[in-house]
Amino acid sequence: MRQQLASYWHGFETDVYAEEVIARLAQDDVYFAVRNLVELAALHGLGGRSRIKLSAPLDPDDLRKTLIADRVTHIWVDGYTLVSDLGWLEALPSLRSVLLTDDQPIAPEDLRPLVPAHVEVAYAP
Repeated sequence: MRQQLASYWHGFETDVYAEEVIARLAQDDVYFAVRNLVELAALHGLGGRSRIKLSAPLDPDDLRKTLIADRVTHIWVDGYTLVSDLGWLEALPSLRSVLLTDDQPIAPEDLRPLVPAHVEVAYAP
């Protein structure tokens, strides 16, 4: 249920949903989906989250500026290619894993040279 609440806030007014729902969700093992800069900024305003699911293309510069780097431990890249610029991953010192959906046009082993050595790369279950 928490995962669903963290994933489907795009149908509501972002700031209100962030304050009344997202802020109150226990964060253990929940990926917080973001589809745009407004949602990403709302998470930033809540102090960030450790698990982020990128559900739409976002500008790498916006990711660098808006993610709270020390908080992010897991990134889930869902259904689109962000392979052209993964340099923003270097700005996440606590990052431990990058998950890809199986419709990604790149295999995890091909992504390996593009991400920091300590980061696990895998397909999402």
